[in-house]
Amino acid sequence: MLKRIQLLFALSLFVSSAVVAAPHLATFPVPEHGAVQLSIPDGWASQFNQPKGAVPPTVFLAPKNGQPFEVYVNLWWPTGDDQTIDESGLQQQVTASAKEMEDSAAETDIQVTEITGIDGHGYYFTVTDPAPQPDEFMYMTKGLLKLDSLVLAFSVFTNDGQDDVVEEALKLLTTAEHK
Repeated sequence: MLKRIQLLFALSLFVSSAVVAAPHLATFPVPEHGAVQLSIPDGWASQFNQPKGAVPPTVFLAPKNGQPFEVYVNLWWPTGDDQTIDESGLQQQVTASAKEMEDSAAETDIQVTEITGIDGHGYYFTVTDPAPQPDEFMYMTKGLLKLDSLVLAFSVFTNDGQDDVVEEALKLLTTAEHK
């Protein structure tokens, strides 16, 4: 009987911790372009900044506690002659951004990686700051993800031992949905 109670108690702890650790869905409005739904990891806080007018908003993500990191997701759309919404434009823009970083990054040949999500496709790269100041981050992952008719421009800033943050941020982006 005691073993059965211990087993039920252990099972209830496992189930409750699994429920607590689940990400939560957050919906962010995009002026005149619907909304974007992101699955925010447990332990992450989000802030939404919507400038006045039909200006692209930004979602800021950071840990509720623990080692600091920062994730920025700008939600924008093409206007006028802006052709970055097509795949070749996205790849060219990310590749150009990576090339611009070569002089200041530790890497001499920055690799651009493809990313595919539920509703989108894009590219990103990661660079290392060779001499970060005490209040700066060592790594930056930056890219663009086409999400239906929108583009998510993202930057993830981390330090040593935070590979899981980058993985979670990329998962957040690949599971994003345009509503």
